[in-house]
Amino acid sequence: MHMLDKTHEGITPERVEHTLNNWVVRGIRTGADGRQSRVYLAFEPQLSKMVRVVVSMDDKVIVTAFPDQAATTHWNKRNIDYFRRHYQNLEVRDAG
Repeated sequence: MHMLDKTHEGITPERVEHTLNNWVVRGIRTGADGRQSRVYLAFEPQLSKMVRVVVSMDDKVIVTAFPDQAATTHWNKRNIDYFRRHYQNLEVRDAG
């Protein structure tokens, strides 16, 4: 519902699908409450930003999706340590 209520401009089902299929960074994030979620990040050319899609650990529920300016900045600087600090079990794909 978060995605469908247009809270984050530019996020469409197609962009979520693009992120899930073309992720360049994937990891597990643990919230302050201890709950974990799987995070996928991909560069979305039409937005000129990274899009973050957060899903349940069983990959069955999309929790949220939004343009992630911080991730975009760090990705452009090739600062992989930023992602290591925020995600466990980090996987990074070649974006080329």
